[in-house]
Amino acid sequence: MANPASQVSVIANLVAARGAAEMGWKECALCLFSLGMVHYLVIFVTLYQRLPGGNNFPTTLRPVFFLFFAAPATGSLAWNSICGTFDTVAKMLFFLSLFIFVSLVCRPTLLKKSIKRFNVAWWAYSFPITFLALDSVHYAQE
Repeated sequence: MANPASQVSVIANLVAARGAAEMGWKECALCLFSLGMVHYLVIFVTLYQRLPGGNNFPTTLRPVFFLFFAAPATGSLAWNSICGTFDTVAKMLFFLSLFIFVSLVCRPTLLKKSIKRFNVAWWAYSFPITFLALDSVHYAQE
């Protein structure tokens, strides 16, 4: 059964795409990017339908919902590396990740019970924030 942690495999494809682009393997990078984005679309649609019923999801794992915006943020960085510029596609992915981040931040009741105790699932908060911050820096330098 899919859960938000399933997005880690998507993010791995996008990180690999960025790495391949940085090494000059543009075709490999484009292949990994397209695989990652198609996989993200399937996972996102599957998981986003379950979000309103988030009460069924264990409270200790709710910070993993922040992985929703990690893939578009990573995809934006990967596309930036593939094209060499922060173009329209990179901006669209950046704004998608920013929108999902703001949408999650505006739902504090989703995380209310999980905030009471710290657990290892909170890595899923800091990891996507880092990619969103890197995206913001690239956008600001554009």
